[in-house]
Amino acid sequence: MHALRKSYEILGIEPSAEVSTSLKTRNAHPVIKKEPKTLEEKFIFELDKNYLMKGVPKGFVCYICNRPNNVTKCSKCTLHLHLVCLANDPEEVVKMQELVDQKKLCCEKCSTTSIVEKTCFICNDEIPEKSNEQIYRCVVGKCTQAYHISCLQLFPQVRQVSASTIICPYHTCHTCVASEPRSTASMVKTTLAHCLKCPTSYHPSGNCIPAGSVLLTTTQLICPKHTLEQIPLNVNWCFICGKGGNLICCETCPLACHPVCLQFTPPDEKYFCEGCESGRLPLYNEIVIAKMGSFRWWPALTLPPSEIPQNMLQLRHKPSDICVKFFNTHDMSWLNRKRMYLYQREDSESLDGSQSGSSMDKRYRSAMTEASKIFKILQTRKMLGPSASLSYSKAVPVYKKIKTNRYIPPLKPPSVNRQLDGVEDSVCRCQPSDDDPCGPTSACLNRAIMMECSSKTCPAKESCSNQRFTKRIYPALEVRFFFG
Repeated sequence: MHALRKSYEILGIEPSAEVSTSLKTRNAHPVIKKEPKTLEEKFIFELDKNYLMKGVPKGFVCYICNRPNNVTKCSKCTLHLHLVCLANDPEEVVKMQELVDQKKLCCEKCSTTSIVEKTCFICNDEIPEKSNEQIYRCVVGKCTQAYHISCLQLFPQVRQVSASTIICPYHTCHTCVASEPRSTASMVKTTLAHCLKCPTSYHPSGNCIPAGSVLLTTTQLICPKHTLEQIPLNVNWCFICGKGGNLICCETCPLACHPVCLQFTPPDEKYFCEGCESGRLPLYNEIVIAKMGSFRWWPALTLPPSEIPQNMLQLRHKPSDICVKFFNTHDMSWLNRKRMYLYQREDSESLDGSQSGSSMDKRYRSAMTEASKIFKILQTRKMLGPSASLSYSKAVPVYKKIKTNRYIPPLKPPSVNRQLDGVEDSVCRCQPSDDDPCGPTSACLNRAIMMECSSKTCPAKESCSNQRFTKRIYPALEVRFFFG
């Protein structure tokens, strides 16, 4: 057809209507894109396990310019830097390169302070009122951070080890322990992504990293706590009782509540809600209640970066903004975390099924119904884990097989391993002189693993209180008859 068109042009002959139509048909290659029709197709995405870290560079960034590649580690701390960021003179760069070869290069912070004179990582000792406050050092191997205890009030993940040492919040995922940060926070051995500006860490996956985080590398980021640049916008009702009145507002999210509804006395200064304090921030692919402009609060879904349309990416927005997709209208917008809070199941259950009201009220009820439906699907997928999605081809095993028992303090392994009938007989360390030998308050090994002591091997002998089935010591029972 192309050769035929060329021949017509050379001879100066216009092609007939049939030939012209045929040429246009052959040259046109329409791209048919399947538009999502159902609600699930519009709001449920098949995401890869590492969708959030695809294309993100590995390694560390320079603490001065926040850019990766060709960085050098400080010889005294965990900071990395570019040599050209410390000095512009080529001769000085050559001298610093010699210090790098000798492993003596120090950053500006370590060159001006000693190990004894560590400064607080959060306030950097810039607050005069805290100049005489004690500095607590983190005891984790390669961690060099130090803090004031008063500066860690917004980080309940901290664990105090001794009178002057702690395990700082840098060593646990804040999303995983958000339900009980004070009791469940523990040091993890897996790789974490750390914030450069505060002691916040998350697992490097979309299930833990909050929406709006600025990913610098796979191990370093800037969490959304430092990107709240919009005007504070709080709701005008109490999150606990649902009524208006004299409210106290959270500084980092739209939550507000009555001081009398709180189970504790609110501080006189800035107030931070329990969710913001524990580190439970909105994640990607999660339902939130968001507010855009002068419109009312509306349910929406935080879109993962891989699912944001190209026309939305071309709109002006900041790296910390979150793209949300509203229910019912299916419109999209870029919003700051300050203008959204997490959706709860009760938000839809509190609505009545009446069809009265204005058209906006009807659309709002329809949006909440859609949000409730998608919320149930997302919760089911989360409970099922990686096997819920076909994209997770390699599911992580839920347990690890061990050959022998592992004893956790205060329990200790038995000193003598005896074999009775081919099975290892676990012998506890209780003694007859103990206050509660083999009792509920003791450190009895067998009671901890929900197993009775053996009358032949238990050191407590007749004083053992962990042989109720063997001795047939049963609780008193009373037979009662019911007529009905």
